Amino acid sequence: MSLLMVYILVVTIKTIGYNVLDRTRTVKKLTEWEPCPSRPIGRPRLRWLDQVEEDLKKMKVRNLREKCKDRRLWNEIVKQYKTHQGL
Repeated sequence: MSLLMVYILVVTIKTIGYNVLDRTRTVKKLTEWEPCPSRPIGRPRLRWLDQVEEDLKKMKVRNLREKCKDRRLWNEIVKQYKTHQGL
């Protein structure tokens, strides 16, 4: 994986922690937005948060919303994410 991809993934993980805390933020509303109910037939599109949660599951991180409230713990998760080889 290139350094650019690792950097993008690290920034993504850092951003999750900030967005989960406050439901009134515009970014939070955009990340939790779901497409209109009349969707075309087929596999549903993945949201950005779905991909991030899948990456965190590979790292065996559970209770995402609870862990991101603790800044110190969340920063440790981000540090582990930077060095994780399986993503």
